Amino acid sequence: MHTWKVLELKVFPSLDGRNNVVYSAHWSYGPLDAIVEFNKPADQFIPFNQLTEDVVLGWVWAKTPKEAWEERVRKVEDAANNPKPEAVTIKLPWA
Repeated sequence: MHTWKVLELKVFPSLDGRNNVVYSAHWSYGPLDAIVEFNKPADQFIPFNQLTEDVVLGWVWAKTPKEAWEERVRKVEDAANNPKPEAVTIKLPWA
């Protein structure tokens, strides 16, 4: 079982009269980690000191649904646990 984690946030120190406006999040889930950038906040701005990991992960999943990332991890792990046989080229039997 994997755990979703926000590893780092990048902010604009000041933007449109607001402080510490988050513009990207570096996250991880199992063997995957990525950085997602967010759009400029609209009316629903949450001050930096009121953010929670769940709020930021909600933003991440709004860009790409959580289920899509979890399916990707399942496929990566399945491929690692069940490698495809490697094909080789051999001489033709009649040559």
